[in-house]
Amino acid sequence: MNTLEQKLKIKLEKAIKSYKAGNYIEAETLFRECVKKKPYGAATAEAWYYLGLIAYRSKNYEIAVEHFNAAIKINVEEKYFLDLGLALYQLKKYNASEECYLRLLSINPDSSTYNCNLGVTYSEQNQLEKAIDCYKKALVINPENADAYSNMGFALERQNKIFEAKECYFKAIELNPKHATAYYNLGLAYKDTMQIKESIKCYRKVLELNPQYPNVYLDLAIALFLDRDFKAGWEAYEKRITVQKINEVMSPLLKPKWNGESLEGKNIYVLHEQGFGDIIQFSRFLPYLKKLGASRVFFKSRPEMINLFEQSDLLGVEIIDADFDENTLEFDYYIPLLSLPYYLKVNEYNIPSTDKYLYVNKRKINKYQKKFFNNEQYKIGIFWQGSTTNSGDAQRSLALKYFYPLFGYDNVAVYSIQKGLGSEQLDKLPDEYKVVNLGNEFNDFSDTAAAIENLDLVISVDSSVAHLAGALGKEVWIILSERPEWRWGKEEDLTIWYKNARLFRPVLGEGKPETISRVFKALNKKLANSHLLNL
Repeated sequence: MNTLEQKLKIKLEKAIKSYKAGNYIEAETLFRECVKKKPYGAATAEAWYYLGLIAYRSKNYEIAVEHFNAAIKINVEEKYFLDLGLALYQLKKYNASEECYLRLLSINPDSSTYNCNLGVTYSEQNQLEKAIDCYKKALVINPENADAYSNMGFALERQNKIFEAKECYFKAIELNPKHATAYYNLGLAYKDTMQIKESIKCYRKVLELNPQYPNVYLDLAIALFLDRDFKAGWEAYEKRITVQKINEVMSPLLKPKWNGESLEGKNIYVLHEQGFGDIIQFSRFLPYLKKLGASRVFFKSRPEMINLFEQSDLLGVEIIDADFDENTLEFDYYIPLLSLPYYLKVNEYNIPSTDKYLYVNKRKINKYQKKFFNNEQYKIGIFWQGSTTNSGDAQRSLALKYFYPLFGYDNVAVYSIQKGLGSEQLDKLPDEYKVVNLGNEFNDFSDTAAAIENLDLVISVDSSVAHLAGALGKEVWIILSERPEWRWGKEEDLTIWYKNARLFRPVLGEGKPETISRVFKALNKKLANSHLLNL
């Protein structure tokens, strides 16, 4: 070894020692000095690798990928490919991550870890059977691989094989009693089968093992809400801001967040968050800030809802356009909309405005009445498909064909209040079925609300339209999925949020047709009582 190589090796050893001691700034400086030194050999590759680890630790995954690739160009080491695969996974580049693990398995096919990691990439690409095969191979190689059991359980759960999934989680926890992910996934499985108290225990165990575990506070909050423990639920839900920092609408503001201080004589700025349904459901709390003494209440709404909220005149709440420059507002505090129940100490017994709290311009209502509703028939509006922004949306949605029995009633007029995605199903509606398609008339939620005001009944999947009908005080029947959201409770047919809403819950394992049959039995009874059904 020549003098230059020896000096490089000494510097590298010093850098690695700093890294292992947690002195990352010093370590990074030393590693960068190493990669500038010639000749570019194994020591240089190792320096690039550690620079990749430092970038990965800081969640600079793109930079980490560059550094790992720089190391691989100089020297092929299994650990370089392993961590490159992890960084690509964090960037959601699952195909590239998969290639890394396939490369590693070509070098070392008997690695339980490599098989397990490959399974995770398949799982993220929804290739669940291939993922499960990988986990099984990993367990043949190493029967004590707790990660493989936990990951296999998650893949099985996504296939609705809940019992088998739970068995995998139990095994992972038996092998590693501190396996936070296994506890978390077990909590999800318990929630899916409505074993809520067991789910809560799992989430609390996760927090005991890792207080910073991603998403656990949200899931704990949901479980607590389902268990009707609103006090603890809102407290856990508030952690989305202080711990998980997931609220995208909370751009850096110069003013402090409101934490329940006196609002007497103060101005408060409320930011929207989550989806349309959440905004509608929680907008009922906005007027109460005035009752707490606030001089002015500003609410930043999404564009599609501005007219609705302005027409509703929420007791002096000033509606702010989504594009409005918030830095020009004069306010003392800000607060995300879904934090209001926590500071207002909301529980199941004091939820305000369960009958009607949103209103529509009467001229707009009359305009729709004259154009579409000038008949003596019983008017039913249907909405069958919600958003597709998360995995639960597909479960909530229905196909239009489930509503076909509506067209067999003589005294019923059917109105589609579906807009956008899902409305294309109207093109396949049999010619003999007559439906008034209102969706093309809607420019925003105030239009949808005006149409709903002219209906006798709304039948909808769990969606923003269902929330809108409930907030307007309209009778609405909400068809839930097998895994309904927390707001609808566990077993009830009624809801604490909307006085005129009725819930139709699927029987676990029975499927959607059974639920729909109960909807039409209820409709038959309703129409018979109204003397609109010829029996």
